[in-house]
Amino acid sequence: MGNPGKEYDKTPHNVGFSLLQQYVAEKSLGKAKSKWRSLAWDHWVGDVKIIVLLPQTYMNLSGEALRLCVKDNDIEIENILVVHDDIDLNLSNFKFKSGGGEAGHKGLKSITASLSTQCYTRMRVGIGPRPINNLSDFVLKRFSNEDNDVILSRFPLMLESIDFWCGRGTVETMNRFNGTDNKKIE
Repeated sequence: MGNPGKEYDKTPHNVGFSLLQQYVAEKSLGKAKSKWRSLAWDHWVGDVKIIVLLPQTYMNLSGEALRLCVKDNDIEIENILVVHDDIDLNLSNFKFKSGGGEAGHKGLKSITASLSTQCYTRMRVGIGPRPINNLSDFVLKRFSNEDNDVILSRFPLMLESIDFWCGRGTVETMNRFNGTDNKKIE
């Protein structure tokens, strides 16, 4: 999840967009299609079709775009992975979670309302620690160069975890990648 427009690049709220844009670049998926009120790419991993979706509805209406994609492609809820920022995880930590509440995240609230369920998988990407004051200003202000470097340094492992999830599902991905430091288990 994220917000469209250059003014939101490198902001904590757009870490999901940034990660998926890196995924698209590394997979050489080419030019996006404009579908479902989103920028969309699709490709195949074996016999599994993967759709990468960057809603252009802004964060708080992300569910509208996802609902259109899910409906047109007859996607089962257990095959949805939502990548989003999480203020309650330290910067660059990440965790997979199946279902649960929205913890005040308006984008997740939109998705839950649009899908009529909380039972989708989330990849929570840490942008914390939580600021003492205005959360809105924090999530929409660009990362410092140092924080941006920290988050980007973790993208390779995050991208590996997305590929792993596509092939193995939520439980195995949680077992392999969830942890205080997300070190890969050999």
